Amino acid sequence: MSGEGRVILAASSENQVSHEEESLQAGVFTHYLLEGLNGKAESKGDANVNILGLYEYVTKEVSKHTNNKQTPVFRGTLDANIVF
Repeated sequence: MSGEGRVILAASSENQVSHEEESLQAGVFTHYLLEGLNGKAESKGDANVNILGLYEYVTKEVSKHTNNKQTPVFRGTLDANIVF
């Protein structure tokens, strides 16, 4: 892991419900977060997943899966993009 900063990725905003999906055997956010960390959020062809790409992937997939009823939230500060 490289990069510096502190961030919080939350499943949804304070006025939304975080959806659970029996077919995913997890929450929608958790499912797509794990998919992203396992490589689906990699975008530069270098096999690295960075925090901004992960957030973009998770937000797109969760929003699509829940018909825009759940939108993940990103809060924090970065001195450099964190790479996993």
